[in-house]
Amino acid sequence: MKYDLDLALKRSYKNCHAKGLHSIVLNQSASGELTRFYYTTSDHSLEQNLIPEVKTTIAIHSHRFDLKFTTLRGEMINVTYRFPMENELAESAIFAAWKFQSQILTGQGSFLKQERLQKLLFQDAYTLSEKHSIVMKSTDLHTVGVYQGQIAAWMVEETNFNPHHNDICYTNNDMENFSFDGLYQKYYSKEEIEMAIKEFF
Repeated sequence: MKYDLDLALKRSYKNCHAKGLHSIVLNQSASGELTRFYYTTSDHSLEQNLIPEVKTTIAIHSHRFDLKFTTLRGEMINVTYRFPMENELAESAIFAAWKFQSQILTGQGSFLKQERLQKLLFQDAYTLSEKHSIVMKSTDLHTVGVYQGQIAAWMVEETNFNPHHNDICYTNNDMENFSFDGLYQKYYSKEEIEMAIKEFF
């Protein structure tokens, strides 16, 4: 795997989106599409995202790009949802809608509550085992889970930017009082990043 350590040091974060989940950018295409990988440490709480009734640690969201996920180690569970069709009677869960401002993109993260609740239908919890891949459209709704205490790593490759993407996410957590303390911590050195890369590749 080719990677750009200067780019990685600039664009990578420990405790990315949630504590115990870490993101390292490997390279970037000429059109701005990133290849990065995520890995967990044993102190993560991504198991909470596996049960709709439990408060999520990563909100249900779509993306700016189509994505390809490939698991490098362990198991990552891709938890997908969809909007119900009109008059559909299937059992749904109700989540608050929030407009998310990315700390990675803007330097300051925030959640702005929208004046609506959203019904979502749980669709699937697909276990992506080592060396297996899946693709997602930018409009697909998901969150990710890893079983409690387990180490997992997966690569994410971006393609096909969606200019119509909105930053609305859905969660049963109270994001008005969400604290970004301890999140999006920079790596100290290229050596620290390279050690993490070599552990999973």
